[in-house]
Amino acid sequence: MPRRLILIVALVVGLAAPAWAGFDEGTAAYFRGDYGTALSEWKPLAEEGDINAQLMLGFMYDEGAGVPRDAAEAVKWYRKAAEQGHADAQYILGFMYTMGWSGAQDYVQAHMWLTLAAAQRDEAARKFRDRVAKRMTPEQIAEAQRLAREWRTKAPPKPDMSLQVVQSYLKDLGYDPGPDDGVMGERTRRAIAGFKADMASAGTLSVYDGAILELIEGLPK
Repeated sequence: MPRRLILIVALVVGLAAPAWAGFDEGTAAYFRGDYGTALSEWKPLAEEGDINAQLMLGFMYDEGAGVPRDAAEAVKWYRKAAEQGHADAQYILGFMYTMGWSGAQDYVQAHMWLTLAAAQRDEAARKFRDRVAKRMTPEQIAEAQRLAREWRTKAPPKPDMSLQVVQSYLKDLGYDPGPDDGVMGERTRRAIAGFKADMASAGTLSVYDGAILELIEGLPK
């Protein structure tokens, strides 16, 4: 799994998850290594349509965290979140189809999901999609683009989850990024600039501070 996505998942578990009602019990269990309890808490939420719980179930099956590693089950939960417009789930799904981890390698599906993630200002998804496109025929690219256009008519995009994690963390530190809405407004830009300036002058960084800085670098400029 790409490092950026591991960071997002780790920060959701360690920082942002308590902000979502019904998610915190599973988060606490996951953080202490009690994956069975995390699974029992998150699975009902995921089945009810909670996209963050769906992402975490996908991650658990993808990594074999407390459950047998199962690519098909991981894809099932990533797809549920992706179909609701979750940009990070779309990126992961595109990556898995590219690598063939979802079963058969499918560049058309990979390109489609990466295009949808890129449309939500995900620069890493755009770059990876362009790399995938070099392996495709013009006909395959045209089909992927058609599927992406068709999908967009059915589902609206969701907020940028990685930005929501950053906003939540900065708010906890006393900065003013505005609401945790996943939108890069002026208040969020100022808060990020202030945080980066403070971290540049700090002697040492916590693990979370370093991870947030890395996540910030992956946000659209």
